[in-house]
Amino acid sequence: MPISKLIKGHGAAGALRYLKDGKRDSLEPDRAEAWRGTPPGCPLERWPVQLARQAAKGDVRLNDPYVHIVLSFDPNDPAQNRAAMPDEKLLDFGGDFLRNFYNVDEGGHPIDGDTLADRLSVMAVHRDKEHPHVHIIACRVNDEGNAFNLWHDGLRRMAALRATERQYSLRPPKERNKARTAEAW
Repeated sequence: MPISKLIKGHGAAGALRYLKDGKRDSLEPDRAEAWRGTPPGCPLERWPVQLARQAAKGDVRLNDPYVHIVLSFDPNDPAQNRAAMPDEKLLDFGGDFLRNFYNVDEGGHPIDGDTLADRLSVMAVHRDKEHPHVHIIACRVNDEGNAFNLWHDGLRRMAALRATERQYSLRPPKERNKARTAEAW
């Protein structure tokens, strides 16, 4: 029963530093336990530089060249407990989520074959809370300098999450308050 949160940002170095080194003021920092990046093979210390170079290929008017997505898993769901969801499986889930998060054009129509998985990204498994979660930091800019469109990103992110849940035979979270959701629109 994963849930997701998306944070737009100007830089990625702070989030990467937090995942790598843990909290600055803590005697026992909670560091990320497993990492994966696209393309593979780049040392973790080089990711802030790689992401900054990629973002520089985009339009200078792009305010938020990065997205930070957190995919959290319910610790009370027996199918998703720590033993059933090893780090590699959580990273696989994050990669599949990125492949299901498609890009859209200015009219909101899907662009065939263009997903967030096509962008430079790094994922980390974090277990600093009672629930395991995956941090994904992705550059919105591709090799051609085109930015991933965040128009209606919440709806597309949820669609990507539900599709990925189906791939892993996970059940979606229960809707908390349909009336509140309807009123928000």
